[in-house]
Amino acid sequence: MADVKKADLAALHQMIDSMAVAIAPIVAGYEKSEEAHAEKLKAQIALIDAILALAAPTVRAIGTRPKIWEASGSDDSYPNQRASWRGLALTCPIKEISVSNSEPEPPHITGEPDAAGYSRGTIAGSHVFLTEHGDLVKLSYTGVYHVVRGGYNEWRATEQRVSVEEFCRDNTSAANPKALATLLLKFIEKAGDRSKGIAKATELTTKYRAIVTLL
Repeated sequence: MADVKKADLAALHQMIDSMAVAIAPIVAGYEKSEEAHAEKLKAQIALIDAILALAAPTVRAIGTRPKIWEASGSDDSYPNQRASWRGLALTCPIKEISVSNSEPEPPHITGEPDAAGYSRGTIAGSHVFLTEHGDLVKLSYTGVYHVVRGGYNEWRATEQRVSVEEFCRDNTSAANPKALATLLLKFIEKAGDRSKGIAKATELTTKYRAIVTLL
């Protein structure tokens, strides 16, 4: 019996030694992988930072003041509030971009019909914006909706400044350099050529000044 126990103990030691040998390269590989990903993230952050710096001066011209509070009902008389800054939503799906929706709606609306067959649920999610000042602001939405006669919905957004590193870590798809550059170019394209509007404004300025001199 004692010999059996010694054999079992020896086998256990051998298993532990085998585990140690097998684990060593896995740990080393993991450490190298972490180092490689950390270096990749640093390079990505630097590139995204450069792209955002190039785009920032255009935000004042083509960005909008996103809604940070909206309440609506059937009579359309409910209020809404906008941010004090202009921005472009970097997390907006490119297929949804238009001239007017650089201020997208909350991205997650979930719910189901109630006993009366009317839909009700919650409003949630977040978007990250590049502001006219060149920084990043995350709007996190919370709210409710109720689709019924005289239906009503309300949501609010809390503002949080985020770093380029946080943007890259938390928004894998949106922080892809190629995807981000494509998105920003799409915003610029949708803004269009403003030469006609400028020419019209200049023409009206001349007319108004001429009228003033006659008064």
